[in-house]
Amino acid sequence: MTERRYEYAPAGTLPGLLQRGRGLGARMAAEDPSSAAELVYGCIRWEWRWDRKVDGAAGLPEAYQESLWDCEANARLLAVEHAPDRPYTLSRVAELRDDPMEKPEIRKAAEARLAS
Repeated sequence: MTERRYEYAPAGTLPGLLQRGRGLGARMAAEDPSSAAELVYGCIRWEWRWDRKVDGAAGLPEAYQESLWDCEANARLLAVEHAPDRPYTLSRVAELRDDPMEKPEIRKAAEARLAS
């Protein structure tokens, strides 16, 4: 997986499972980390789901948008920084900015996002 390819590896293989973000791929990689390191690095380096040729209209922008409602603060922070500029998304970012119960770093990121 050293070169950029625009198709998934077969679904039942370790590279294919890692590319698709399946939990089984992570478990298989954890069993032999040294041999899976290059594959895992390749999947991190090239987000396969971002490529419109592979997944059509789905991908990370939509995942970031959904993460604006996540229970994990780190997921919300990434979403505030990377969700697509859509009215619905920006409305949620404004809610996060104005929520007194929200973590300060998320409120600050939301304020910066809306100011740009």
